[in-house]
Amino acid sequence: HKIMLRDYGIRGKIDQEQNEIRFFVGALTDLSDIYMLIIIPEGASISPPKTERVNLTEPLSYTVTAPNGNNRIYTVSATMHTDTALLVVDLQNGYFPFYKDDSVLLHTRSMIDRVRSSGKEVIFIQTDYTSYSGENDSPYGSWKFLVHEDLNPGGDDHYVVKWGQDSFARDTELMEVLNENELGALVVCGIATHACVHGTIEGGVAKGYRIIVAGNAHSSYNPGAQERISTYNQLKWPAMGIDVMNAEAIHF
Repeated sequence: HKIMLRDYGIRGKIDQEQNEIRFFVGALTDLSDIYMLIIIPEGASISPPKTERVNLTEPLSYTVTAPNGNNRIYTVSATMHTDTALLVVDLQNGYFPFYKDDSVLLHTRSMIDRVRSSGKEVIFIQTDYTSYSGENDSPYGSWKFLVHEDLNPGGDDHYVVKWGQDSFARDTELMEVLNENELGALVVCGIATHACVHGTIEGGVAKGYRIIVAGNAHSSYNPGAQERISTYNQLKWPAMGIDVMNAEAIHF
């Protein structure tokens, strides 16, 4: 059988030997009113009902009865991760130059250095994107695909490839990286403000992660780049409950 938190699109891990089902969720996930989507084999049954909304702040027990009448009791629990990482979105060679790119590099590199000195995680998002016209912005394996060298990408950092704007999309490995490293909050920076940065922020918020934006470490392209940056920093992201801070004020 399969199980997921429908509200957040998070899949549970099933341990058949221990009869345990565990979810790993972000720091702002509301576990008090969750809709669990449970898929069981044809002819089997489950108690309590699989469509019931539940409170997962404490472990729950589910009894699954197989078609032959055998029962198995599963304990369902959720672990809320709270640690913070730096998420660097699409600062790849192929997306330079852009508005105030030197400043974005400077502030991002400063955060990377602080993250590493604190023993925290750096996650680089890299886009392998082909436009509708068939042009490759940053084809996988090319120089354009690589993270800009001024950010000093290292072997201990994490690298996640995406093909659209949302780094949390199901076809990426971001959720696995976050779960394996017990991360529930992210400081986000990168390019472009209105596209992949915002798409990633929306994806993270929808899945219950706490998001902090480095307000002077993301950017866009002219014309209108500064207006776009200001609108997202001052209006759109605060309206979503997101903290926007200058990079130098963010501590890890």
